[in-house]
Amino acid sequence: MTRPGESAAAPGPALPAQALATLQEQLLDFGNRNRLINTPVDSPRAKQIRLVDEEADELFQILYRDRRRVSFEPAAEDEDQGDRFYVPPYAAEDGAAPRRRDSRLQTALGREQLHKRLLSLYRDARLMEEEQGVSVLFLSLGFLRWGEAGEAAAERYAPLILLPVDLSRSSARARFTLDLRDQDLEPNLSLRGRLENDFQITLPDLPAADDWQPSDYFGRVQAAVAAQPAWEVEPEILILGFYSFAKFVMWRDVNDMKNGRLSAANPSGQELIGRLLGDGFDPAAGGLGGEQVEDNLDRRFPDPRELSHVLDADASQTEVIAAVRPRRRRVSKPSAAAAAARTR
Repeated sequence: MTRPGESAAAPGPALPAQALATLQEQLLDFGNRNRLINTPVDSPRAKQIRLVDEEADELFQILYRDRRRVSFEPAAEDEDQGDRFYVPPYAAEDGAAPRRRDSRLQTALGREQLHKRLLSLYRDARLMEEEQGVSVLFLSLGFLRWGEAGEAAAERYAPLILLPVDLSRSSARARFTLDLRDQDLEPNLSLRGRLENDFQITLPDLPAADDWQPSDYFGRVQAAVAAQPAWEVEPEILILGFYSFAKFVMWRDVNDMKNGRLSAANPSGQELIGRLLGDGFDPAAGGLGGEQVEDNLDRRFPDPRELSHVLDADASQTEVIAAVRPRRRRVSKPSAAAAAARTR
C-alpha cells in the first residue's frame, strides 16, 4: 500500500519459470544411497526407530490434526527383538487397539536400547540443524516397496508421507517426547523424480482437502504403480529418522522463488536472479543496472595489509570480506604530552 503522493514501486521482471523448474530438478538426488529413494527399513545399524503395532491414520490424527505430543514405549524385556519387526498381540472389539490411540508410540526396542537410540537421534538432529540451518528429522508414514526392472531380489523402500517432527525432553532424566514441527508436509520429491525418469510413473500429490487420511493417499499411490509387478505400498511401516538431500536448503529457496515468496520483496535481487537464469548481463555495462564492477583487487586495495585474512580467500571471497568488514583505521602514535595527560 502506497502513501498519498508516492508512486508504487515498479515490480521487478518476472523470473523465468522454466529455468527455475530446471534448476530445482537438478538439486534433487535420485541415487540409491538417498534414504528418500532407498531406506534400510530392517537395518539394525541405521539411525532410526521403527514403530510397531501402530497405524498411519491414527498417528496422523494424533500428531498432525490434534497436535498432541507423544512419547515412546519400549518393548517388554522378554519381547525385545532389536530392530526386527515385531507385532505384539492385542485385543479390541472394534478392530483398533487402545494402544494405537494413546500418546505412547510402541517400539520393538528394550528400555536401555530405546533410550540410547533416542539420545543419538536427538543429538544428531540438533547438530544437523545448527550446521545446515534446517531440520531433517521426519516421521515417515507408509513406504513404497519397489525395485528396478530385472532386479526382483533388490527390493527398495521409499517413504510416502513425511511428517516434520521434533524430539525434545524437559531435563536429562525426563523421557523424550515427539511433536509436530511448524512446517508443511513434505512430499517425497526425490522418489517422484526417480519414478518419472526411470518408469514414466507420476506419483499423486498429497491431497489438498482437510479431511484426507494417509490410507486414502496410499490407495492412490498403489493405483499409480499397479502396472509394476511386485511393487506394493506398505502402510504398516512407520519410521522415525533423518530424510534429506544434500541441497535441500537451496531447493527450498528455489521453490520460494518460483512462488514469488523470496524475491518479490527485493526487486533488485529479483532482477539479479532473473538475469542469472535468463539473458545474462551486458558486458558493456559492467554489472547490474549499469553499475561498474571493479574486478582488479590490486587497484581496489593498494595496501596489502587490507587483505590480511585468517584463512586463504579467492577473489570473490575477498570481495565479500571487504564488503562486511570496515577498512582498517590508521591511528597515529600519541605524542608524549598527550600520553602524560592521560596518566594524570
